[in-house]
Amino acid sequence: MENLCYLYDLLDKFNYWHFLKETVCKNNFRKAMFLISWIFIILLGYLSLTVNEAIFLLLGLAMFFQIYTVFHTMDRDYASLIPLKNHKLLNHHYRSLRLYSIKKILQQDRVYEKNFLNKSLAECEAFLLLEANSSASYYKNPIAGVILVIATIILGNAIWESINKMHILFFYFLTPMYLLIWVLPTFESRYQKVRTIKFFLYIFNSELEYKEIDSIGRSIPNCKEPAHNSN
Repeated sequence: MENLCYLYDLLDKFNYWHFLKETVCKNNFRKAMFLISWIFIILLGYLSLTVNEAIFLLLGLAMFFQIYTVFHTMDRDYASLIPLKNHKLLNHHYRSLRLYSIKKILQQDRVYEKNFLNKSLAECEAFLLLEANSSASYYKNPIAGVILVIATIILGNAIWESINKMHILFFYFLTPMYLLIWVLPTFESRYQKVRTIKFFLYIFNSELEYKEIDSIGRSIPNCKEPAHNSN
C-alpha cells in the first residue's frame, strides 16, 4: 500500500517537471507536421472538386482520420502532463477536452491499482512498458488504412492509363508526405511514451534523490534541470 501511495504522490510532482514540457509539449516538428497535413488535406479537397477525381477526396479522408487518431490519442496519453498555456495550435481542442490525470486513472481503474499494489519496482516497470507497447497500435486508424488502400489502387490505375497527366508528379509528392504523416507519428508517439515511462521509473527507483535526477537530465539532450516544487 505504501508503494501505491508513494506512486500517487510522485505523479502529482510529475506534472510540473520541465522534462515533459521539453520532450512532449514543445515538439515543434509535430506541430509543423500538423499544419502541413491540414494544408495538404485542403489541397486534396480542392483537387477533388476541380479535377473531379475521387482519388484526391479519398486520400484527404485518409489523412484526416490518421491525423485525428494520432493527436486525439496523444491528448489522452499526455493530457495531464501538458499545461494548456503551452498549446498554441491545439488550444481550441483542449478547451473542450476533459483532462484526466494519471493519478485519477490509477484510482478509478482497479486493474491499474491491482497491478501496482504490493508489486516490486521491476514488476511495475514491466507492466508499464507492456501497456505502452500494447497501446501503440492505436496510433494507426484502420479506417484511414482502408481508405489509403482504395486510394492507392485508384491512383495506380490512373497513372497506368494516363502516364502524361499530373498524377505521376502528384504520386511522387504524395508518397514521402504521407509516409511522414502515417509512419513517423506512430514510432515517435510510441518512443516518447516509453521514454517518458522509463524516465519516471528511474526517478521512482531513486526515491526523489535529486542528484540522480540531475544526472539523468544531463544525459538527455536539451533537457534542463527539473523545477523543484517548494510545496
